[in-house]
Amino acid sequence: MSMILYNLRYRGPYEYDKFILNTMQLSNETKRMEKQLKQKELYSLQQSKKKLDEYFDKAVGEGSEAMKLLLMQLNLGMGEIKNGN
Repeated sequence: MSMILYNLRYRGPYEYDKFILNTMQLSNETKRMEKQLKQKELYSLQQSKKKLDEYFDKAVGEGSEAMKLLLMQLNLGMGEIKNGN
């Protein structure tokens, strides 16, 4: 761990205060940006989830081509079972 050497005679009492304030401001800004980034990532993930849900509903939802094919397959399968008896 290193220690900051401070020469009060040449630089004055405010030099150290400015250093500390700048360091704390940088720390606060970093934390703010990190929080903002996490919120943006969460928002982006939520938007991606909504799009994925929409695509899934279009693919296998009511009235979709996949649902029509499945119903046709079920109807044909039932017809074959009925004819087989």
